[in-house]
Amino acid sequence: MAIWVPHPSEIRPLYDAGASGESMGLVTDSDSKARFWLDIEVCYTLIYIRGTFESVSSDTGTADFVIKVDSHRMPPSMVDDVGEEPLTSPYDFTLYTLPDVGIDNQIAFRALPDEYPFWTFRKGDVCVFEWTNPDDQRWALEVGLCDTSRMPV
Repeated sequence: MAIWVPHPSEIRPLYDAGASGESMGLVTDSDSKARFWLDIEVCYTLIYIRGTFESVSSDTGTADFVIKVDSHRMPPSMVDDVGEEPLTSPYDFTLYTLPDVGIDNQIAFRALPDEYPFWTFRKGDVCVFEWTNPDDQRWALEVGLCDTSRMPV
């Protein structure tokens, strides 16, 4: 079976940026930066992440860059039979951690085509990128996603 690679026109880029000293997203804060609410009608696959960091002062600190999914769904075993109410709060997952990201670093992460099934997000998930700004840095982030319906079966 041939490996499918999406054409650039099939990739949906999403963008966010942070001012001096501002951290990226936080999976527990729905108002935080670097949180991408995915369409409830479409499943997406992560194709790439690009990021850049710039120091406003002479600080050069780094921090872990964590890719998470904020899922508002519950596994069937965690749903009450009466009324279909969740027995616990929604669950979140840490998918991957890039260590020591910050000034003088850039993020150039690309999922390999044979790994696309592992980078697929369900309808309505929130893709969250956590990075606690260690110093007085500005940052910009681009995330490329592709509609999974475009992938061959």
